[in-house]
Amino acid sequence: MKLYHEALDLHKMGLGIHKIERELRTRHGYSVAAANISKWIYHGARPDARANIPNLNPSPQLSYFIGAFKGDGFDYYNAKKQIYRVGLRVKDKDFLRRVSRTIAYVVGRSPSKLWTAKGAGGADDVFHTFTVESWSLRRFLRGNLSGLLAVALKFPRDFLRGIFDAEGYVTVTRDRKRLRVHLGIEMSNKMIVKTIQRILARDFGIRATGPYRKKGRPTMLHGHFAMFKRDTYSIHISSQEAVGDFAKNVGFAMKRKRDTLKEALSLLRAGDSKEALRIWEGRHGKREVST
Repeated sequence: MKLYHEALDLHKMGLGIHKIERELRTRHGYSVAAANISKWIYHGARPDARANIPNLNPSPQLSYFIGAFKGDGFDYYNAKKQIYRVGLRVKDKDFLRRVSRTIAYVVGRSPSKLWTAKGAGGADDVFHTFTVESWSLRRFLRGNLSGLLAVALKFPRDFLRGIFDAEGYVTVTRDRKRLRVHLGIEMSNKMIVKTIQRILARDFGIRATGPYRKKGRPTMLHGHFAMFKRDTYSIHISSQEAVGDFAKNVGFAMKRKRDTLKEALSLLRAGDSKEALRIWEGRHGKREVST
């Protein structure tokens, strides 16, 4: 730890990474690699191994993060600098803050990088991204899917919340002059979708129909066919009883989705669905609302 603290002090004095490496070698006759010094200074790493080992014991926070990661997550490896990262790229800043708190619990520190960038869809197409550096966490998340799900499902509600916050949706629409609420999730990994369906039924008594396959197709980007989407699989929660059970027993942690579902259900519970539709369309117009 002595070299670690000296490196931090030298950095505060204005020295760069390679000058710090040379100064430590001059003082002690040995040093550490510049890449490691860079991790100490810029990525919050510490040389004591315990500080860098994430808490991968089953917990609500880890289950939520696994769900969110399987929806919107990515991993990154830089062989030259020996940097291992995992992260999320999302549109909803509230969701980003929620996931940041769970990952801070798991790795023992806040995400090291956080930035915002515009997507290809115009001014409102904005993505928020964070990453955290951890070799152990990246290896864990890239491991056998069955084993990963076994850990996540120690806390099934938190896992479902994480993955529905990432990939799930709430749709409020008009159906024969009545207000209808639908929930669902769509992903390219059929095994995960079928696991979600099974856990909803087994642990919460919620019936979801499907999975329904949607064949991959060319994706239009800036007026050109840019890439092919993979096949996706979806499940739907359509009966109003099942939707209510989801809201009560699972729910969304993401505020935007949670508020949409809460408002629609409160209108349906307060009166008949025709009156609920009239009030909803008075507030939101006649267009379908999907979050």
